[in-house]
Amino acid sequence: MMERGRRRKLLGVVVSDRMDKTVVVEVGRTVRHPKYEKTMRLRKKYKAHDEKSEAAMGDLIEITEARPMSKTKCWRVSAIVRKAGALIEIGDELAEEERSEPQPQPAPETAPAAADESVDPKTEDSSDSSRDQT
Repeated sequence: MMERGRRRKLLGVVVSDRMDKTVVVEVGRTVRHPKYEKTMRLRKKYKAHDEKSEAAMGDLIEITEARPMSKTKCWRVSAIVRKAGALIEIGDELAEEERSEPQPQPAPETAPAAADESVDPKTEDSSDSSRDQT
């Protein structure tokens, strides 16, 4: 079979899988502004053909450029790099490990009883008395 030329490949995250045999993939990239030289994060959404409907929301997938299949769909899912469920399972295991470790109890606060409660009445009344005199 002959090679049809170099096809672009992009890596992105599935943001929608509601359509039949189609997924919406968000691809992010960083670009420096030509004048202000600030690094900007840009993202673009592509519709990609998923023949077996294997990709789900949150999956990291690789898409390859293909012939147009509809007005807006000209990409094909070539590989699922990482499933979204794998991240959740790892997070649950970490959460269980954190729960099993004993949490250090904070020491009870002992406030000095006489030092904080005693307020000099002259300092409070002196501000009030100066207002009354004017």
